[in-house]
Amino acid sequence: LATNYFRTEKFKVKSGYRYLGGHIGEGTDDFVTEKVQEWVKSVQQFLPLVRRNPQAVHTGICRSLQHEWAYLQRVIEVDPARYSDLDSIIQAELIPALFDADAVPAEFDQLFSLPVKHAGIGLLRPSDESGMNRETSIASTRHLVGAILQDHELNLQDHASTRQSPSTCRRRRRKKRINTCQCAGSSGKISHRLSPRWTG
Repeated sequence: LATNYFRTEKFKVKSGYRYLGGHIGEGTDDFVTEKVQEWVKSVQQFLPLVRRNPQAVHTGICRSLQHEWAYLQRVIEVDPARYSDLDSIIQAELIPALFDADAVPAEFDQLFSLPVKHAGIGLLRPSDESGMNRETSIASTRHLVGAILQDHELNLQDHASTRQSPSTCRRRRRKKRINTCQCAGSSGKISHRLSPRWTG
C-alpha cells in the first residue's frame, strides 16, 4: 500500500529498519542471524590468542562480546535457537582452548556460566540467556513505559523498585545453577589457563 501511494514521489519504502542497535519491522530474524555470524567470527579471531593470552581473551569475551549480544537480546525477541551457532563455537572451540583440552564435557556448561567467585568462569550460553535478558528488559522498564504512555505518573521510587526485581530473579537463577553444579563436589577438579599458576 505504501509503495503504491508514494510511487510518484520516488520514496524508498522499507518495512524494517535498524534502530538504536536493534531492529524493528520485517527482517528482524535475518538481522539477528547476521549479528550472530559477526560474533562467531569475532570469537574465531580470539582463538589463536588463547594459548599466550588466555586472560585477555577471557576478558574480551566476557566484558565486551557478551554485553553486545546481551543488549540485542534485551531489545529484540527472537527464537533462542538463532544463537545456536554462537553456542556451538563457545562450547566446541573456545572453552576447550581455555582449558587446553580437545573437548570439555557438556555437563560443565552450567558451572562455566557461574561467576568466578562461585567457581565458574562467567561464560554464559547465549541461547539460555536470551529469554531472561528479554524479560529483564521488559521488567526494568515497565514503570517508565507506563509513564510515557500516560498510564500513570512517573514515580522514581517505583521505577527503582521495578529495576531491582529483575536483579532478584537473576540472583535466584544463579543460585539454582550453583545448586545444580553441586554434583561436581570436591571430587571434581578442573584446571585451566586462567589460573595464575598456569605459565604456558
